[in-house]
Amino acid sequence: MFIIGELLLIFSRLIGLLLSLYELVLIASVVISWVRPTLLHPTLISLVQIIQKITQPFFEFIRKKGFPLVYQGLDFTPLVAWVIVKFGNELIVSLLTRIGTELSFR
Repeated sequence: MFIIGELLLIFSRLIGLLLSLYELVLIASVVISWVRPTLLHPTLISLVQIIQKITQPFFEFIRKKGFPLVYQGLDFTPLVAWVIVKFGNELIVSLLTRIGTELSFR
């Protein structure tokens, strides 16, 4: 059981890291939408396209669920997405860490 517990602890850290990185990508997406950078440099163009490809499917999923997330021209979809990812990160990581810890010390 020790090995399974340790694997769960490693997996929980990996999931936590990936979800934290996704939070940063969500924040970058919001900043890009506010600033609207002039895309003169090819690297900047690629970076913006990658961020949009990563975030837009999740935003569209949230919008398709029928939530009225636009108020006076402001789109609150990224905020809702961030809350979902943050809550999921805390919940999943804490559950996996707790299970892994209990299995490690048996």
